[in-house]
Amino acid sequence: MSIFMGFAQSVNRKRSEEIKDFGGEEMVKLWRCEICGDPYIGSAPPQNCPFCGAHLPYIKEAKQMVVSFDVTLSDKDRANAEHALQV
Repeated sequence: MSIFMGFAQSVNRKRSEEIKDFGGEEMVKLWRCEICGDPYIGSAPPQNCPFCGAHLPYIKEAKQMVVSFDVTLSDKDRANAEHALQV
C-alpha cells in the first residue's frame, strides 16, 4: 500500500459524515482522479486533473472512490512492466 493510499483511507475514515459549512465557508475536500489517482485538495474539483489532464467527470471525491488494483496482465504487458522496473 502506498503512503498516499494509507493517507486517503485514514482521511476517508475520519470524514464519514458529510462536510458541513462553517461560518459560511465550505471546508476543503480531498478529490482523486479515477484515471491516474492523483490527489487534489480544494473546495471544488479541478476542471481537469493537474497531473494527467483527465476531464471533470473523472475527478471524484476521495471518500466516494472505489479503487482496485486487481489487473490481469498479458504476457507482453508483464514483460514490459518487469523491464520498466529494471531500468
